[in-house]
Amino acid sequence: MGLVINQEKMLCVYSGKETTLHQDLAIGNYMFKRVGNFKYLGTMVNKMNNRSVEVKARLIMANRAHYGLQNHMKSMIISRNIKIVL
Repeated sequence: MGLVINQEKMLCVYSGKETTLHQDLAIGNYMFKRVGNFKYLGTMVNKMNNRSVEVKARLIMANRAHYGLQNHMKSMIISRNIKIVL
């Protein structure tokens, strides 16, 4: 098929209670780095499957967007239709 494994980009996360027993993952000639968390498709994945870090990050982004647009929403120059789009 022409697929190639890239060891530098491939990460391994173990989940569960006994995560301290596992070291880097070795399969054949390949060695994959073990990490505690990484970003996958825009979502933080961690070994304990804890979503609170992701929820906090999304709340911070929403607050920044809200307060960044607050002056525009109060403006009388911008029409209601444009405010709805924003």
